[in-house]
Amino acid sequence: MCLSVVIITLNASRTLRKTLQSLPQGAQIIVVDSGSTDSTQEICIQQGVEFHYKQWTGFGPQREAAAKLCIHPWILYLDADEWLSPELREQITHIVKTDATDTAYKIRRLSYLQGKLIRCGDWGKDYVTRLVPKEKAKWIGAEPHPRIEEKHLHVVKVDNPIYHDPYANLQQYEEKIRAYARTWALCQYSSGMTETHFPWALTKAAWRWFRGYILRAGFLDGKQGWLIATMSAKMVIYKHLELKQLTKTRKTDLC
Repeated sequence: MCLSVVIITLNASRTLRKTLQSLPQGAQIIVVDSGSTDSTQEICIQQGVEFHYKQWTGFGPQREAAAKLCIHPWILYLDADEWLSPELREQITHIVKTDATDTAYKIRRLSYLQGKLIRCGDWGKDYVTRLVPKEKAKWIGAEPHPRIEEKHLHVVKVDNPIYHDPYANLQQYEEKIRAYARTWALCQYSSGMTETHFPWALTKAAWRWFRGYILRAGFLDGKQGWLIATMSAKMVIYKHLELKQLTKTRKTDLC
């Protein structure tokens, strides 16, 4: 098996076992943890995977640090709340044995919310680049959603899915979008963006809801479709509130 799998974790015991059990036999599995207080480490020890601690520095930096520990020419990146379908596991096993290392694979991701598989809305046509040659595994873009750089790579879409179950409950969903908003605000402030206009943010949030629920047919997913569209709109508002508060705090600190 010419494959290394990278998983970054923080209190991932809810789904981690399912993630690990879905992986191809014989792959090198590297878990980089940023300080879990649940049973994440115990699960890794039980499953015989490589477990490393690294203080959190961001999604991109964590993954690139993990990539340096990989010994195989292919890397599969997974989150701890994702797992491979059996068909995808077989396809990846074939790819890493036969394909040239100048190709990146953009894999379909099917997500669950409250136990329901989401087919439409902003989550409905979700493809993520996750299987790449080790030498080309560079992460770019702003936190909290960096992406693999696809420059100089032939990109192939894969329809056999990764499954994704990101939130245990609505409280965790709310906490996560607030955390993402804080991370976004810090990145924007660090890059020089210090002004935000709330009427524009409200307009953008309304558009985000309309796009997800109406144009992308989120209404077909019932109450979960409504919830996803609403949370997406709320995150836009949270981002700009966080940036406004950060700018105000930093100005106060300078006085």
